Amino acid sequence: MRITTPEFSANAKAALADTDLQDALAKLRAGFTERPTTATWPPPDSQPVPVYAPPPPGRSRAFPAARSPLPLSPAAPGPGRRRLRRAFGGYVSPQIMEEIVEGRLDTGLGGERRKICVMFSDIRGFTARSETMTPEQVIDFLNRYFERMANAIHDQQGTVDKFIGDGIMAFFSAPKTLEDPCFLAFTAAQNMLEGLEELNAELEIDGLSPIRIGIGLHLGDAVVGHVGSETRHEYAAIGDVVNVSSRIEGLTKDSGYQLFCSEPVVLEIGDRAHFDELGLRDIKGHTPVKVFGWPRKESQGSGA
Repeated sequence: MRITTPEFSANAKAALADTDLQDALAKLRAGFTERPTTATWPPPDSQPVPVYAPPPPGRSRAFPAARSPLPLSPAAPGPGRRRLRRAFGGYVSPQIMEEIVEGRLDTGLGGERRKICVMFSDIRGFTARSETMTPEQVIDFLNRYFERMANAIHDQQGTVDKFIGDGIMAFFSAPKTLEDPCFLAFTAAQNMLEGLEELNAELEIDGLSPIRIGIGLHLGDAVVGHVGSETRHEYAAIGDVVNVSSRIEGLTKDSGYQLFCSEPVVLEIGDRAHFDELGLRDIKGHTPVKVFGWPRKESQGSGA
């Protein structure tokens, strides 16, 4: 890179007669060396930031690839973490936010294989219900519903993957590994149904009809990580366990049960809860799956 100077006025030429200014101008014309220097910010306990000067004439520089500002270093100052939580807290589940802030979550595309318990839930008959509502009423209704459901999931260390219309996909044991993901998912499902009863009581006061939901749980391997493109991606789970969980949730329609669990989930829960065994059920695009219903319909079952 070569820097040339424009024509100066007489006063400017007089000012440039100063030796220091002449030396500085000479350096600009000649170009700096490529050796990086270290900025005075951030503080000494943070990583230094390289500052690159222009290359000498006739030479070009290959700049390093841009790096994502995430994850935030654990050594980063408190205000930086708080700003990060405020900026992204509403877009990701608390478990993902914590991993990002602590620098434990890889922000690149790709993922790792994990055994997770996947949950799907859906409001029964919501399409017909929404036909009688304005868009503003639909949003208000869904936000009231999702608030309770998401809190129930997060309270059991679950991760909300996404909201799909009136549906929810969540999983347990990623990004942080959990010792008992199936029982945590089952507890979350119980709390969701309790929260639904509270919401229905409010709807009745508002003169609105109550709602019913179905929930499906399945345990299996998935690849969990960032899926999408460099410019737009999300933290998600991909694998057969996701598809099966969605299909199991669909089986609850007109079944008389609000929660269906697959056999692997029930085996992990053990005698901490009791289910009705419903046998093998056909699901679209997959081999039959043995499912269990909760709460129990048998007279001796307490539902726990």
